[in-house]
Amino acid sequence: MFERFTERARKVMALANQEAQRFNHEYIGTEHILLGLVKEGTGVGPNVLKNLGVDLHKVRMEVEKLVKTGPDMVTLVPEKREEVTTEGGLDVQTNYDRLAEAVPALRNGNILVSLFIDPDIEQIKASARLQADYVEIHTGMYAEAKDAQEEADELEKIRHACGIAARLGFGVAAGHGLTYQNVRPIAAIPEVEELNIGHTIVSRAVMTGMERAVREMLEIIHGS
Repeated sequence: MFERFTERARKVMALANQEAQRFNHEYIGTEHILLGLVKEGTGVGPNVLKNLGVDLHKVRMEVEKLVKTGPDMVTLVPEKREEVTTEGGLDVQTNYDRLAEAVPALRNGNILVSLFIDPDIEQIKASARLQADYVEIHTGMYAEAKDAQEEADELEKIRHACGIAARLGFGVAAGHGLTYQNVRPIAAIPEVEELNIGHTIVSRAVMTGMERAVREMLEIIHGS
């Protein structure tokens, strides 16, 4: 399975497998891979974290704490093997039967459930039938708009979807493709409680440091 991986990558995956076994997990998840990267300690990932002033020992301790106690919330997203990042929202209608098993199982474990969906009213209604706690509105089409008119049209879809979701009782989040340049109009939507932004902050942090990168994003969000 890992023949095309570098020697270091194979070592990380072997360490990740050990971590999964240590927690009696029957899968290798991102949490195990992160622990494997930290344990290996010499690759690009650990070096980037070190250069950002991140204490790898503390990272390990925090991840282990979360793995042992379980998450407060889970966001269900669609994912294809060839994707670098999630492209498009979860098709709740098509996958309703599978989700009808997963959502109650998570909620019975006292875990809040969020569904990452496109700003589509039918997807929101299907999410309501599943009794999910949150929806995260996919902002990718807005972020990738080719011109001002397309951006305005996509923004209006997001605003409308957020309003409908809130009226149906959902907590509302938004994310995907948001940057320092385009986040302000999304942050200004009254119903949005949470923004999920990762890549642009980490990329900026390589140049400015994490504290400044986060502070600058918060200033934009709070100024909206």
